[in-house]
Amino acid sequence: MEITTNCSLKTFIYRRVSVPGSLTLTNHHLTFASFSLTNSPLNIQIPLEDIKKVKLKKGIFIKSLGIFYNNDWYVFKYFQDDNYNKIYNHLNQKQK
Repeated sequence: MEITTNCSLKTFIYRRVSVPGSLTLTNHHLTFASFSLTNSPLNIQIPLEDIKKVKLKKGIFIKSLGIFYNNDWYVFKYFQDDNYNKIYNHLNQKQK
């Protein structure tokens, strides 16, 4: 199984920034790979068994997917398609 969506990771690099990239769910990992134009790409690989909480926030214009891992929240926003719902549903089922 592999589900991919393009989105941005909200992170703190000297200030709050959104880093565009690709979020991919496989059978074992959730991976974010940035679309980096510099020599320092941001790549994160989270083992599914280490994800403690998952939450989906639906605002008027922006949806966000929050992943709690390693005592920190990773927040993904600005989704380019509806695959984030599939990712959320799969992760939410794993939490139960």
